[in-house]
Amino acid sequence: MDRSPVPSADNPFRHWIDEEAPNAGAACALYDATLLALKAVPAGTDPISAAEPILRAFINGLDDLDGEEFLMDTIRREEAGDVFADLARQAGVPAEISDEWFDEWRDF
Repeated sequence: MDRSPVPSADNPFRHWIDEEAPNAGAACALYDATLLALKAVPAGTDPISAAEPILRAFINGLDDLDGEEFLMDTIRREEAGDVFADLARQAGVPAEISDEWFDEWRDF
């Protein structure tokens, strides 16, 4: 029996679980952890410098999921990009910076 927590209905990777994609639960957990980390950034902190290591860890985590069992295909890459952009926006990172980060950091 799988005892891993069920992601909330608003987790953007939730449908990956519904599609039975390998590592979908890990992607959901990664999103949840990233969102919590961004919300924990103290008010008044520079959003770009605070968000950069958190968002980089998110991308690295997605890179780690990409492999033989889990293919980061075109649709999933686009979805990951949308999720990354939304997380960055919530953190206060301008779109032009987050777009650059996404393209620079990802290997998938």
